[in-house]
Amino acid sequence: LENIVINKSISLIGENPNTTEIVGNGTRSVIFVNSKNVEIRNFTITGSGMLYPDSAITVNYTSGIVIKCNIIIANNNGISIYSSANNIIFGNIIENNSFPGIFAVSMRDSVIMSNFIGKNLKGIALYISTNNRIINNIIKDNREEGIYLYSSVSNIIYHNNFQNNNFQGSTQAWSDMANVWDFEGEGNYWSDYNGSDFYMGFYKNETGSDGIGDEPYIINSDNFDNFPLMGPFYSYDIRFWGEEYQVTLISNSTISNFNFMTGEETGNRILSFSVAGEGDSIGFCRVLIPMRVMNYTLIVLVDGE
Repeated sequence: LENIVINKSISLIGENPNTTEIVGNGTRSVIFVNSKNVEIRNFTITGSGMLYPDSAITVNYTSGIVIKCNIIIANNNGISIYSSANNIIFGNIIENNSFPGIFAVSMRDSVIMSNFIGKNLKGIALYISTNNRIINNIIKDNREEGIYLYSSVSNIIYHNNFQNNNFQGSTQAWSDMANVWDFEGEGNYWSDYNGSDFYMGFYKNETGSDGIGDEPYIINSDNFDNFPLMGPFYSYDIRFWGEEYQVTLISNSTISNFNFMTGEETGNRILSFSVAGEGDSIGFCRVLIPMRVMNYTLIVLVDGE
């Protein structure tokens, strides 16, 4: 049982988050950071105190903090950030914390990306925070809002899956100032969105479905997702000729077994994945593939045909 104070620039890296734990003693924050350029990666972090500021990780008046690939579970707050900039919160599981999964006051120019944030009081709560990007997170089953923005402006939120948050209330998101909820014609998936998808294109003036809702998802008069997704968003990183690319999918079915390879004999690039939906349901899957990876005539096989 321990509490760690980090007051110099270091990288704190565990071997595997499933086997390497940092367990607090039930008082204060488990890890307290007040130095610049610190990385915390590959740990399970649990056992903070249960008073207002206590968290698995607290970042205080600093910048350049990377919190990556941790399991942050059963704390007061998951991650708390105060008056800090240029931080990255990436690839963490933040679950079953008593208060917000991510709580920030006066955070700016930071990225919250590719995290699972579930079964907390709120998913993400930002206060007086600006110019942050919140991208490609799964935010689900939080007791109150999936995202709560108070006196926070000019944050960009897109490609997130908001699923069954605030199940006792009526809103998955709340903001009292204007923020941006889509980017380059794509927004977020909202499990309570009930719009249609009969038209396609940026201006929705072409007949045909494209996986993007025809009507905005309205949070309030100043905040709306102009391009809500009709199914959850999936993102996969692939490598081709030493470069990294991203393949994205939107589907109302479950995607699994994603794989990318180059055929040994033909040199053809082969992209494969499994799609599973509920019985007798009508499903769709939209795939976005970088042209640098596949710039030739495509052969599409469904069930091998």
